[in-house]
Amino acid sequence: MTVSAKEYAKYENLIANNILKEIPNPDDPVGYNTVNTYKAALYNVWQMQASGGSNSLSWDLIFMSSSQQLLDLVKARRKPISWKTYAEKLGGNFTPFMTMAQVDNIEKEFWNHAKGTVTQCFPALQNRFTFLLCYSAILRHESLFLGELSNMFGFEHN
Repeated sequence: MTVSAKEYAKYENLIANNILKEIPNPDDPVGYNTVNTYKAALYNVWQMQASGGSNSLSWDLIFMSSSQQLLDLVKARRKPISWKTYAEKLGGNFTPFMTMAQVDNIEKEFWNHAKGTVTQCFPALQNRFTFLLCYSAILRHESLFLGELSNMFGFEHN
């Protein structure tokens, strides 16, 4: 969402009257990588124009200190906004817990795959058991790296 000049003037007035301390950050702002990509694209266009002789300005005149300040501002606001939206709490540590909603679908697929004969049911039970064992260990943050494959197959049938 872009902010119009009128809306920006309203915020400047609120800051001047000490009603607000600073202009509030948007909920989903443009990120540093996006702005840096725009900078790189602009630099590539300038480089092509300069090499073709159609642009005689130096890069310092195009990408001035105000542009660098904008880039620094976007970079600096990344951390406070991620704290505000709790984005740091959705890292890799919580990924297994976010998949809990899909466990029922996975188990249903194990059961649907095993419909038919008894010889299909036993491997499906082994797969389901292995899945649940591994998944519960991941949720408990246990390592299965040293686990033996034979520990996961407790069923024997003839």
